[in-house]
Amino acid sequence: TELEKIKSLMIPSYMIELRKLLD
Repeated sequence: TELEKIKSLMIPSYMIELRKLLD
């Protein structure tokens, strides 16, 4: 579904941003 696609795109970039903040 569209939502699944969005989630799969959002989550990785969200994790990357989180790592940047934690660094």
